[in-house]
Formats: sequence, structure tokens, C-alpha cells
Amino acid sequence: MATPTIQGDGCRLGGVQADTAAVVCRTDDQGVNLYLQLFSDAEFQNLLCESPSAGLDANNNYQATAYLSGLIPGQKYYWRVKVDDGLGNIAYGSVNAHNAGSFRTISNNPTPHKIGINSGWCYANWRNSPGRLAAIFQNMCAAKLTHFMHVGDFYYPDLYATNMTNGYYHPESWCKVYPESMTYATVAGFRTDFMNTMRLLTTFSNNDNWVAKFLSSLIFYPMWDDHDRAYNDISDIANLTGDNALRAERAKQAGHECFMGLNKPLIDKEDGRTWTHNVSDDCYFYIDVPPVRYIMLDVRDFRDLKTATDTSTKTMLGATQKTWFENRVKDNEQKFLVVISGVMFDGFHGWNENEDDGWSGYSYERDWLLNIIWQYGKSHRTCLVSGDTHIGSVAKYCGPGDSKPPIYEICGGNNWLTAHHQWVNGWKGGASGNGGIQQFCRVNIPNMTIVDVSTTTMRISLVETYPGLQSVWTKLYT
Repeated sequence: MATPTIQGDGCRLGGVQADTAAVVCRTDDQGVNLYLQLFSDAEFQNLLCESPSAGLDANNNYQATAYLSGLIPGQKYYWRVKVDDGLGNIAYGSVNAHNAGSFRTISNNPTPHKIGINSGWCYANWRNSPGRLAAIFQNMCAAKLTHFMHVGDFYYPDLYATNMTNGYYHPESWCKVYPESMTYATVAGFRTDFMNTMRLLTTFSNNDNWVAKFLSSLIFYPMWDDHDRAYNDISDIANLTGDNALRAERAKQAGHECFMGLNKPLIDKEDGRTWTHNVSDDCYFYIDVPPVRYIMLDVRDFRDLKTATDTSTKTMLGATQKTWFENRVKDNEQKFLVVISGVMFDGFHGWNENEDDGWSGYSYERDWLLNIIWQYGKSHRTCLVSGDTHIGSVAKYCGPGDSKPPIYEICGGNNWLTAHHQWVNGWKGGASGNGGIQQFCRVNIPNMTIVDVSTTTMRISLVETYPGLQSVWTKLYT
């Protein structure tokens, strides 16, 4: 064995609450153990604590997630990864290599913070325009976010021609897994596509990897959507059969290894769940960052088939998640609420007016969700955030006959170089007829939602990230 080399896709730091943190890291084939170290100083001289080891081995392409607990609420920590070969040869992370940095645990008191929310990253779409991509992520770094939530379509293993000339895990490899044969729809294939999404700028911009720089500089809370689960508009996962079931299962394993495992500290909360791969995979979660509660929904794993008739019994969330959501609204002690969905609450993708993949195809349950907020929540201090559709848009929901206080939805769903989806139409869609009223829509421009919070206010903005940072819609909640 020899000293491991930490790989260039960098680290993702996540799972941060008042007393927990987690990190994902990958090494070459010399890696055996991964640790997360926390320090009180930027020079990494005063070690405060070190996580238990997480195993690096060939079964997960030398990638692992390390967890730490017992941290102090509201405390600033300096972090780095440590890896070894099991025989005493050790390598440490560094800020310049995107595997070290700093973060602050969640305070129990209202604290200013700034969270970005976004979806739709695509390595294959970007690699012909690396300069523009570098500018997008430089701008996202310049937003000085403290946290980032990705709501799905992190990578697209189903869209582009297979490029396997160099084999799995090579920086130029891309494994198309659908609808072609199952040859490349392996766990290794899904890992390869994820890793190349992460390290895509290493070979494009003189080893200045702005994607890794962005994700290692803030706290990351991910969720998956359809493409992450194997192919576009994947639905009714529990009842898939044959090749589609195999694709979904292998994508789940790779996704847990590559990014979803970061959420384990959030899921293992006081609501009684314990997240364990292939045992208890309920991936929805919430995080209180006072004065805001953020609820992240899982809109893929428990839904009825999208082509089923839209009735009061058709579900996107499943019965257990619905009960959980209702309880999280009822027991919310924070001043504000942000509900995050991987798909839009209304409107059809502009390229397919018959699309029922979003909430407009589950409109009765959408109305139920909104009514829970109107009945038990603080609707005037609640915002919906969504992704999936590659546009920037805003809608408001006022209930039947516009009889309810408005609840706004911001979709910051495009981080492609172009939208690929056109203008969103079909509003007030769904059989229930109580959908949204479009306020704003922009296409072909990369964007994200930013939640900028003081101790007493919450400002929600739709921000375009190219050619510069430009806020195109904003609302202040007090």
C-alpha cells in the first residue's frame, strides 16, 4: 500500500445541524479509511475532534461518507478530510484542493443565513461550453451562500450518447443507461456519470474546478429527482419491473454513495426514522435553520404512476410522507416555512402540454398540501420552491375562487446553458382546477432561488446566474 491520493472532484460537506456534520470524499485505490477532522483554527493546528473511520474500498470505488456528532450549536469549525491506507500512510485535505474549508453549525437562535436552491445540472450539456460554465459557478460562488439545496437532476445518465472508450471512471467517459441496453446501466456506470459531473471543469479550465470549489465551500443538502433515479419522468418506482427496476435500484445505490448519504443526520431526527440504505430509505427530511423551517419532499419514491387518473386518492408523496409533512407543518415553531419540491406545483413543461409528471397531474393532493399550510401553517410566511422544469418562474396559489391568502412558488430550475424546456403553460391545470396563477417566466437563462434570511425577515429571490448575478423577482416576508 501507499499514501492515498484524494481525487479531484473534491468533497461535499453536509448533514450539518446544531450538533452533526458529514462529508463525502473519494480516493484512488490506495484508500482504506476516511475521517472528518474539525479544528478551531484556519491553519489546522488545534484539532477538536475526528470522526470514526468510514471504509474506502473497491466496492464503492473508494468513496465513503464520514459522520461526526456531539458538536456545539452555532459554532464555527474548520474542517478537512484525512485518508489513510490502513498502514500509517496518511493524506490530508486542503482548501485549494476543495477538500477542506469552514462551516458553522446551526444555532438554536435566529441567525442570518443565505441558502441557494437549484436543480438541473448536466455535464454532457456543458462540456462544449466550459467558459460559460466556469462563469456560472464563479457567480454562484460570488453569491456567498452559507447552504445549498439541490432538488434533483444532479446528473443525467439517460440523455447522451455513450462514450466508454476509456472505460469506467475515466474523466471523459459517459454511460448512457436508458433506453439503450443494460450494458452500461451498472452501479459503476451511474458512479462514473456522477463523478464526471462533479469534476467536469478539472480538464476544461486549467484544473480550476469551480463546481468542486462551490460545493466544498458551503453546506450541501441534496435530494434526487427523475434523472438521478435513472431516466426522465421515472414514476411508480416501487412497482417497476425488469430492466427499469434494475436501473432504478442501481441508481439508488450510486446516489446514496455519491450524495444522498449526506442527509443521514437530517433524516435520523426526533421524528423517529433511521436512514439505512436498502433498509429504511425514506429520504425526505426537514432542517430548522432559525428562523426558517425547510421541508424537503421526496416526489419520486412513493408516487402512484403518473398516467393514473387524477383523483383524490392518487398520491405523489405516499401516505407515510403525507402524515409526516402534516406533522412538520403543525409542529413548526419557526417564524417562516419553505417547502421544497423536485417538481413544479403547476404548469406543464413547454415541450409537452400533456405532461402529468408534476403536481398538476396530482392536483387533488397538491390542494391537500396547500390546505394543510392554510389550516395549520403561516401561509403569509410560507414559500414553495421547486425544480425539474428548466426555467425560472413564479406563481401564486389562492385557492378556489381566490379565497385564500396567496402562497407563492418560485421555480429556479435551470442550470443548463439553455433551457431545453420552453415557456411554461397550462396554469390552473389539473382536474381539481385550483392551480397557480403565473406571475413571471424566463427561459434559456441559468438561475437559482436564493433565500436570504436575517434574524427577523426572509427574502426570496429568483436570481439568474449568467452572465452575472441578477435578481429578476423578489419577495420580502416579515
